[in-house]
Order: sequence, then C-alpha cells, then structure tokens
Amino acid sequence: MTSPVARRAAAVVFLLALGVMVGVPLARLAGPKPARFGWHMYSAGRPMPDVWVVYPDRTVHPVATEAVLGHHRSDFTDLERHLTPHLLRLYPGAVAVRYQRPGEPEPREYP
Repeated sequence: MTSPVARRAAAVVFLLALGVMVGVPLARLAGPKPARFGWHMYSAGRPMPDVWVVYPDRTVHPVATEAVLGHHRSDFTDLERHLTPHLLRLYPGAVAVRYQRPGEPEPREYP
C-alpha cells in the first residue's frame, strides 16, 4: 500500500502535467495561427504565396514554388526569411523577391 503523502504527491504531479498539456495549447489559441505547441498546428495551415523575382529594371518573373520547395509544410512560417536568399542565388541578376498570399491586398518585397 502507498502512503497518503505518496498518493497526494502523485496527484499533484498528475494535475500539473495535465495543466501543462491543456493550458499551453489553450493559451496558443488566442495567438496567430498556426502556432507551435497549439492544437491547430497542422489544421490551420497557410496557403502558399505567389512568388516573383524582381530584376533591376523592375521586370518580374514568376517562380514555380513547387519546383523550388517541393512539399509545402503549413507549420513553416518563416518562408520569406529562408526562401529569399535561396531564390536570389538561384536567379542570377535578381535584386528582390516579391510574395503575395491569397487575400493580401499588396505584395511584400524583400531585397
């Protein structure tokens, strides 16, 4: 048999673990989606943006993101930060990369 102190300690550990497992995702529900450690991590994926490379004369050429990225992961939220330098190396002469997600009024451009 276990002592009352051991049972109480086990109950406290169980309630703390349950609180973390439920509390952290609950707190993430109010933030931007998808959020790491949130219940919506994979269910609230963002669509792929349209991508263009921009040349010094301001001409733009579309980029086939499927050919560059392969499979798009919905939890990857830093796409512009990581993809921009790669595209600038991949397209010689390009000076910027332009992104526009569906529903965004204006495209964003990164040098």
